[in-house]
Amino acid sequence: MSVSKKKFSAYLATMVVAASLMTSTTPTMAVAAESDVCASLPKTTTETDGIPGPIFWKRMQCLASMPSERPYTYKIDGVMGPNSWLGVSARLKVGKYHAGPISNGNSPANILALQKWALDHNRPIWHTGHWNVPTYQAVAWCLNRSF
Repeated sequence: MSVSKKKFSAYLATMVVAASLMTSTTPTMAVAAESDVCASLPKTTTETDGIPGPIFWKRMQCLASMPSERPYTYKIDGVMGPNSWLGVSARLKVGKYHAGPISNGNSPANILALQKWALDHNRPIWHTGHWNVPTYQAVAWCLNRSF
């Protein structure tokens, strides 16, 4: 069975258009899109004062945007919604800090995973699964050195 050059060219053109449509609707990973934002963020003062502010939460979203099964792919704005927490949870699962299913909230499981992450980075804190000043400080210390 022979295929004419005209039919082959039409087929090839169709495949090129289909491929371009598939790539144009595929979301990019936030790490690539937001890398300049994360790299340009100032250090959070939460490391010293234990009070989380907008920079702390933006850095948390940068953590959430790192490669994982469910990276955060939205704007780095410091507003921690369900997608931000899913990204944090999934990223901590990559490092085996989060044991259970990923969580979309400021849950004890996510906080415990963040505490384990901080402990693994030589920030000695209790594993309580609840936010407290030492936890904010330890997590901020890690975030300040991650981006």
